Amino acid sequence: MALQTPPNKLIIYGEGDLPNEAFESLASSLLQERGRLPGVVGPFEIAKRFRGIWQSKTDCKSKISMNLRVHVLTEVRYASQITGRSRLATEEDIATLGEWFRIFALPLNENPSLKEATKQAKAKIERGEVYVWEDGGLVSMAAKGRHLRNGVTIGMVYTPLEHRRGGYATANVAALSKEILESGYTFCSLFTDLANPTSNSIYRKVGYKPVCDYVDYDFLTGQT
Repeated sequence: MALQTPPNKLIIYGEGDLPNEAFESLASSLLQERGRLPGVVGPFEIAKRFRGIWQSKTDCKSKISMNLRVHVLTEVRYASQITGRSRLATEEDIATLGEWFRIFALPLNENPSLKEATKQAKAKIERGEVYVWEDGGLVSMAAKGRHLRNGVTIGMVYTPLEHRRGGYATANVAALSKEILESGYTFCSLFTDLANPTSNSIYRKVGYKPVCDYVDYDFLTGQT
């Protein structure tokens, strides 16, 4: 199965012993309909196989943008002992969160303007998707999205440098995860960057368990 929302990367998934014909057919169809792709994201072996076939058809180069791990939680196993509280973000937080959204996007090879990031933050706040940890001011954020029948994904976890190592992100993710489960969903999921041992550690404290590894490839155009 494959999904793309242009101009974003192709998301690919499959299980079992997949034949090369499946990858060949997908690549040929996309090449005919789209001509180019910015990249592919998916479980490691599947994304790697598609990347190889796509490169053979287009002569493009590729690079790994990020190695990811998918985690799932069905029960929060964390009790916060730090000061402050988690709450829904409001319109009064838009200016601060707009800047945080912009900074968060930079390591993801995105470079939104402050205006674009603020617009994105405003939209998610209006949908009730952003939660902040408040301790004498805003110190951390997390957001929910990708609402499925049984689960919700958590992302946009960010704490400014001056507030890190205080346990704020852990407490906020735990509070948001608990809110999601208590609202009727059976699980929460999230992605971590395998190059960031801190984020992988804090989610284990909350109760998240690793499921599988993903890889995010960039396709480099104009190179042969």
